[in-house]
Amino acid sequence: MLELVKYSPIYKEDILRLDKEYLTGSFKDLNTSDNDIIILALDNNKVVGFLYIIYVCLEADIVSICVDKSSRGKGIAKKLLNYMFDNYDLEACFLEVREDNIPAIGLYKYFNFETISVRKKYYSDNTNALMMKWSS
Repeated sequence: MLELVKYSPIYKEDILRLDKEYLTGSFKDLNTSDNDIIILALDNNKVVGFLYIIYVCLEADIVSICVDKSSRGKGIAKKLLNYMFDNYDLEACFLEVREDNIPAIGLYKYFNFETISVRKKYYSDNTNALMMKWSS
């Protein structure tokens, strides 16, 4: 059964593994500040996904959202975003997404994010990034 919980250091290695496998491996460490919020998706106490946001003054920046490949297609990313919207008072939320990540873009559009700009050749393989924003 899927459970959404706030970050605990006991799951640090699981997050770092997912980041390394599916994202950029940019989390060399997880030294979080008071404004950093990480929500974990646990399935039988195993981390199958996470949402990492920076939350300041009624705004959130989505740093990362990741779901293990074996758990994709089960609505986990949608549940993580719903958790954020249900539990944090937001006026705006921002993110960057690869322009070729069609499933993620579809998810963000489902939540009424809009593309506000394009960062040309943003990623190391020269893929563009879409800057997206959600407003209340």
